[in-house]
Amino acid sequence: MNQTKSVLPWGVKQRLKYIEAKLYWEGRVSRIDIIREFSISPQQASSDLSSYNSLASQNLIYDPRLKVYLATNTIEPVFPVLSPIDYLSHLASEEMIARTTGWTPSAVFLPQPQRCLDAQIARTILIVMRAGEGLEVEYHSFGGDSEGLRWIEPHSLANDGERWHVRAYCHKRKAFRDFNLGRILATGKRRVAEYSKDQDVDWQTCITVELIPHPKLEEHHRRIIEYDYGMENGKVNINVQKAMLFYILRRYGRETSTLSDDPSVFQVVLANEAQLRSIQKACTGAVSSTSL
Repeated sequence: MNQTKSVLPWGVKQRLKYIEAKLYWEGRVSRIDIIREFSISPQQASSDLSSYNSLASQNLIYDPRLKVYLATNTIEPVFPVLSPIDYLSHLASEEMIARTTGWTPSAVFLPQPQRCLDAQIARTILIVMRAGEGLEVEYHSFGGDSEGLRWIEPHSLANDGERWHVRAYCHKRKAFRDFNLGRILATGKRRVAEYSKDQDVDWQTCITVELIPHPKLEEHHRRIIEYDYGMENGKVNINVQKAMLFYILRRYGRETSTLSDDPSVFQVVLANEAQLRSIQKACTGAVSSTSL
């Protein structure tokens, strides 16, 4: 390619960054990936792949059987690599590459300590998920079963607002479980997975959560909360996977009577909390605070 990456047209550079991100984090990229992401022609997608190959041929190899480009074991990104947290956030919002149309408003996030994620471990988890494989991991939790290696078969990622989790079948516990991605300390061997997302009943089952203003709020304050949350008839419903109920209960449940009974602290509560707690206890891979 005659142009270096520093003088590439903006649109081309974004597509090449996308190609590299797919290769780095997921281990593969195809022409159809690029077409779907950027709504471009097959010819343009082929041209972009050719351009990236000219720029960094050591990073990819074409697999004629799968009809995709695979990352080499020695891949070295030529564009800045997104942090694991940034990449997973983009996945969650269906935006792998952040794009802008020019002017953007000034905006900040409330600062909070960053949960550590190891880039190589996050990358391995994503590649294993894509390949439909199981993985040997060293995992540390607050529970009593964190010693040594265990086999997990990851199928999905989830964020509870504070940390990233991997939903996976755990051969040690003989159930689908949540694993804090930041507490996977090492990865080992890989093998074909025996279980899939379709077999994770708690992940496939949706539960309706009813949110209402704290009942101790004064009437005019309740109206403010109803407007703020877009409530109708004094409540708003959200649907979550049954497997995620623990995190909903931790965020909105009134577990400590002194603090959570104060409407100035907990302005929104669960209307169907008792039902949700009963459902959560019945989850086959129920999460507990000791496993986080």
